[in-house]
Amino acid sequence: MKALQTIQAVGLSCLLSIGAASCGSDESNQLYTPLQVYFDPVRVDMNAEHLMPYFVNYPTDWAKMGLRNFPKLVTYEYHNAAWGVTSTSQYEFLPNGRLSEQRRTSFNVGATGFDVISYEYDGNSNLTQIKSVDDGRYKRRKKDDGFTYDSAGRLIRRDKNGRGHYDTTTFLYAYHGNGVLQSILPEKKNGTVNESGVTFHKMQFDSLAHLKSFETPKTTNMFLKDIDSYKAGQSVITYAYTDHLCTQVVEKIPIEFDGGTETLTCTSSFAYNSHGDLATWTYSGGVYKSKGNSWRVDDMTFTVSYDYVYDEKGNWTQATVTFPANIDEIPALRTYYKAFRDGFTSNQDRSSAVKAGETPSLTVVRSIDYWDDKTIASMKAAKENGQPALTGSLRYKGTDIYGLSGKVKSVSGNEESLKFDQAGNLIAMQNKFGDEAAYQYVTATSYKVEGWGDYVVNIESKDGMRTDICPDADTNTELDQTYMFDKLNRIISHKFTSHMAYVTWKYSYEGDSKYPATMIQEHLEEGNTTYRYTYTKFDKHKNWIERKVSYTTEYDKYDDNGNYIGDEYTAPEEYTEKRTIEYW
Repeated sequence: MKALQTIQAVGLSCLLSIGAASCGSDESNQLYTPLQVYFDPVRVDMNAEHLMPYFVNYPTDWAKMGLRNFPKLVTYEYHNAAWGVTSTSQYEFLPNGRLSEQRRTSFNVGATGFDVISYEYDGNSNLTQIKSVDDGRYKRRKKDDGFTYDSAGRLIRRDKNGRGHYDTTTFLYAYHGNGVLQSILPEKKNGTVNESGVTFHKMQFDSLAHLKSFETPKTTNMFLKDIDSYKAGQSVITYAYTDHLCTQVVEKIPIEFDGGTETLTCTSSFAYNSHGDLATWTYSGGVYKSKGNSWRVDDMTFTVSYDYVYDEKGNWTQATVTFPANIDEIPALRTYYKAFRDGFTSNQDRSSAVKAGETPSLTVVRSIDYWDDKTIASMKAAKENGQPALTGSLRYKGTDIYGLSGKVKSVSGNEESLKFDQAGNLIAMQNKFGDEAAYQYVTATSYKVEGWGDYVVNIESKDGMRTDICPDADTNTELDQTYMFDKLNRIISHKFTSHMAYVTWKYSYEGDSKYPATMIQEHLEEGNTTYRYTYTKFDKHKNWIERKVSYTTEYDKYDDNGNYIGDEYTAPEEYTEKRTIEYW
């Protein structure tokens, strides 16, 4: 039995099923590129709420805004002295970092309060519906339920106008083999959707879920937006990164000049401070300028800088944006600066934005309330006890592999001990020799195995089969697994590698029984061992808790000269296997 038990220990350590985010990591403090940097670097208070639902490559909505350490409510206050108006914009978050509500002072006719956008989620924290209610006389309301997910909980379809309204605003999502976002593409060839002034068309992401390229018929470049009527094709933007922070953006825009076509190349370089907030933005490229019926594009280089005041949690509460001294030579910056400062401006207003010797700068102020320690501790404890954070159910889970029914939390027996999360995914195991293994989840369909460093195993599933493959050759296929299932979702085969030897476990059943009657282990060195099971006790969930096992091994027999002379069988042996099962 010892040889078999060793093989089982190695094999079971790789019987993995994915449930959540990385165990033991604090994603609330990981640095990510805020969406504002991609699409409107000058606006540290960009209205990102309409962009957030599309970008499922971030772990939380906090990360999309560059927030950390469990904010509950973020409030921006604006005071316009010229108009005598004070306005507010608020973002409220759930303890898991999902955006719960966005409120903005309403300026509709008859309004006295806020326009409100609320976000609803299913039990797996997947966004299912967005509700908008405008304040004012007409109380306009809108519901958006255009979110379709696959069996692993990944967004695969986004319909801006609601489910069933398949039009030019419908976008399809695809994923890399490791489960991270690969692309967001329109269902129809020329499909686009506009959110917060950004026109989406085609987006590609690398295997680390970084935005790799962005193709759009309308540039997001604030210095060239007025040139759209002269464009000869799509604007194509590519991105470079240091860790998770975008450090360079290169945009190529084909423009019609004097009957011909030229390509404008514009580069933005970003530097960040130790908090991961934007410190400088250096732009080098075209700046559109017009006067009367004439226009031109000047090639310019300038830098916008950012300074912050931080609270004790490491989030900024005051951001000062300093513009280049020659702001009057940059129409888009001059217009933005005057509109923010004065509350209004006009594209036709070409008066100077600053006085001689004045440094043009704007300051944005916000306050942040945080979730209390008790709530945070409770949420972390739920994760540690197996509640998935990045949710989603695999086609074939750990409980399917082990033939378990119900919300199983743990299995303890004389052969092995297993732990599962609430989605039915294996999160830890221990064999009878005391060897333990824990699993660190990278995505819903990729994971790391304790003791194997940074090697990542990718899960792919289709009807009747699940494969867990590590693409790195250094693992010598020791982490690779192939599972086969029948039409009743019963495991019928498991192939893996143990100490450089290929092993296959084959299961057979009697009728519709969910438990195998036999299991044959095929091993090139140890021979073929057949196990026969008789089930004697079950719990109230109809999972077996006691069975009798009879086994015999067939192996090749050789003479003293090494010649094969036939098969030989060991005498049958029997033992009783018992286990206890705990449920969520």
